[in-house]
Amino acid sequence: MKVFRTTILALVLGAAPLAAQGQGSQPTLILSLFGGVAAGHALWSVDQQPLCVFGPPSGGVFQCSGRYDTLRVTREVTSSIVAGASATYFPGPHIGYQVELYYLGQSYDDTCSGLRFDTTDVNQVNAQACNSVTELAPSSGAVGLVASVVYRMAPTAAVSPYIRGGAGLLAYSGGTIAMAGNVVVDTAIYNRPIYVDDNPKTTSFAFQVAAGLTVRMSPGYQLRLEARDAIAELSYITGPSPDDNLVPPTATKWFHNVVLTAGLDVVLEHKHGRRY
Repeated sequence: MKVFRTTILALVLGAAPLAAQGQGSQPTLILSLFGGVAAGHALWSVDQQPLCVFGPPSGGVFQCSGRYDTLRVTREVTSSIVAGASATYFPGPHIGYQVELYYLGQSYDDTCSGLRFDTTDVNQVNAQACNSVTELAPSSGAVGLVASVVYRMAPTAAVSPYIRGGAGLLAYSGGTIAMAGNVVVDTAIYNRPIYVDDNPKTTSFAFQVAAGLTVRMSPGYQLRLEARDAIAELSYITGPSPDDNLVPPTATKWFHNVVLTAGLDVVLEHKHGRRY
């Protein structure tokens, strides 16, 4: 949040002297195409997760031996790309309404370390799975639809700072809980789950607060720079799953994500500014 506030302040203060320059037409209907990057954030961490040591597989099926390894596992949402389009309509000089559709890539940085591994396990199944979790980089994505109210400070200026706030819906391609690693036993490859999630959360309400500026390049085009705080509700793990149940206790909470974008505006309609 500190980075987001600093970026907003820099945009507004840097644009303020320019906003008074270059009076011209007042865009009223704008189509925007944009791309950018989302910063990412921590998601969940389990410090002591017991995981059953498997006996030798029988018919390709592993059975719990009654002995347990202990792992530490974490998951973070990494930085990712953002791309989308929006349409904005200004019925008056300052206040407008925007609808935005965007794609958010969402990759995970998982880490796993062994606090204790049973040395009698000749196949070291859990150690292999733990190493695989750290090496893999699972990914998903989300599509968002957000409606916002926009306030622009200098509608006819060559450089116009603005702020906006909105709400909408995010749809994810996968959940944030399930975790598994690959293991090799007698040349056969198996998938060893650490956490399972039979009912992943794949939709969320979303909120955005943003600040940015537009720079007129010609009567029909503008450059748009924006910093936003994208807020969404995600599932996270609150503690270890009991024994080898593999279904951990979970909860949901609101996560903040700083997003920086740059885009091109196509001005479809405009009003001529008043001359003095």
